[in-house]
This record gives sequence, structure tokens and C-alpha cells, in this order.
Amino acid sequence: MDKFSLFLLLFLIIASCLYLYLFYFYLYIQYKKAETKYYDKKISTKRHFITEREKSKNRIKNNVTTIIDSELINNMAGYAIIEFINECGTIIKTHTIRKSYFKIGRHESNDIVLRGQTVSRHQCSIICKNNTFIICNLSHSNPTILNNTVIDGKKELFFDDIIKIANYTFRFREIEYESKPNAG
Repeated sequence: MDKFSLFLLLFLIIASCLYLYLFYFYLYIQYKKAETKYYDKKISTKRHFITEREKSKNRIKNNVTTIIDSELINNMAGYAIIEFINECGTIIKTHTIRKSYFKIGRHESNDIVLRGQTVSRHQCSIICKNNTFIICNLSHSNPTILNNTVIDGKKELFFDDIIKIANYTFRFREIEYESKPNAG
């Protein structure tokens, strides 16, 4: 055998090995895709075939959860919402107050963190006592403005009050508590 035929034979062996390798690699990829589709289909089928008994259990559980949630909200002290608003009065974001002491400022330990150098680390706090909300200015250098008036110490918050801190504008919304049914 001469060198050319030996080289040709070696080339054919390498080419056929490479072809087999790529073919098996292609089959492996197809297998993985099929396996993924199978398990996705199996999971989605499980999700859709819920028995009537499970549906009624879920319905009862959701009703009970709704009753418990509304009862907890009505018994909670200090439940209010602060709405971030823009110049037009459109709500950008809301934040719920569920604590009796709530802090706003630039530092990460605050309940609402505001960015910017014109916001103090601990700008102000909102305190709830006997279902009355009070805002306290904690900053000596940056003002907290309530309804276009700078807060010197403490001021009581009412529904729809506007709070301004630096470039941020908030609207205060107190949640109405449902009256408890009379026993009798």
C-alpha cells in the first residue's frame, strides 16, 4: 500500500468517527428535548386534572382565608397606605403601613428607603396610637413638608394628606375599619 491510499484510509476512518460522534450528539440533544417536553406535559396534565373534591376544598380554604384576612385587617392597629404620586396625582407605587412605628429615610434600615442626597438618613417617622396617625420630622437639615407646611415637630395625619420629602410626593390613605357586629 502506498502513502496516498494509507492517508485516504486514515482520513475516511477519522471522518466516519466524527460523523458518528455528531450523529450521536444530535440524538442525545433530541432525547433531552423530548424528555423535557414529556415532563412539562406530565406536570401540566397534573395541574389541569383537579378533582371536584379538591376544587371544593380549595374553595372552602379560600373563603376561610378571606374571612380570616379581613378579620385580621379590621383588628390591626395602624393599617394605612402611603401612595407615591407624580405631579399629575397619578399613583406610581403604594406601600402599606402595618406597624405602629414606621420610618422613612435614606438609610437601608428604614421601612421606606428614598434615594438622594436631599433625603436624610432618618427623615421622618409615622406613629400610630389609638388609630390616630402622627408624622414626626426626624431631620434637622432636610424638611418634611405636610400639605405645603414644613413640619417642626409632630403633626396628625388625615386621609388624603400630601407629604413631600425632597423630590418625592406621597398621599396618605387611612383604611376605614369595618364596624363590628353587635352581639345581641
